[in-house]
Amino acid sequence: MNRRDGLPDTSRAIPLESIPVIDPTNRMYTAPRTFGVYRLAEPRASKQHRFGNHPVRQRELETEFGDVELVALFYDRTSAQLRAATLNEN
Repeated sequence: MNRRDGLPDTSRAIPLESIPVIDPTNRMYTAPRTFGVYRLAEPRASKQHRFGNHPVRQRELETEFGDVELVALFYDRTSAQLRAATLNEN
């Protein structure tokens, strides 16, 4: 969805079936850069939902916690941070 100024609304979640492709110049990131919100399968800490640069953060969480699930994806880091915080409040 576009804002009134014609730019994309980066605060809205990206449909998970439309995840951007991995950047061929830097295989660690998507192009454009995206930020994921992840649910830990077995939370060992107070926060069950974490966020970070996708897919780098997902790999880090899988190494540390095992299975994780991508629950939302954003072009904007602040939106991912807010979504994770909201999910952790519940």
